[in-house]
Amino acid sequence: MGPLGYPRVMAPWRKPLETADGHVCMMAYTDAHWRGFFTVAGAPEHLADPRFASISTRTQHIDAIYGLAAGLIRGRTTAEWLELLEASEVPCAKVIRLGALESDPHLVAAGFFQRVETPAGPLNFPGVPVLFDGERPPVSAPPHLGEHTMQVLENAGFSGADIAALLASKAARQA
Repeated sequence: MGPLGYPRVMAPWRKPLETADGHVCMMAYTDAHWRGFFTVAGAPEHLADPRFASISTRTQHIDAIYGLAAGLIRGRTTAEWLELLEASEVPCAKVIRLGALESDPHLVAAGFFQRVETPAGPLNFPGVPVLFDGERPPVSAPPHLGEHTMQVLENAGFSGADIAALLASKAARQA
């Protein structure tokens, strides 16, 4: 029956690609995306390659096309690629280090992170990435260990005596 998984997702090169000074995500899918990419990459000769002529043939040779892209992307900076790819309408984004996420200008402007009061003190949490009726649903701190033990055990059908025995034996903990 063939290998498991969708070839585009399983391709080893389908990942953030290294630039001269960082990494960029490029999500070229359509014929127009790949035309735009190979044109701005200065490698239009790949447009004539029959392996890359359609989404079907690109999927069959997905590792080859992503491998080519990786080699081409290494030659310029992240900023250069973002400018070139955005001008060509190829979906792309800069890969941001974890420590820089909370100060990323786009995420700050979008109000993505939300400060939540917790028993451990205030913490920043990532917000829900979509809006519902123009509103971002609120986030809350996850429960603390043992915070809902009694409710969970009661809902699971444990008797009061069984719950007391679990707590006494320290097999369960109630905060």
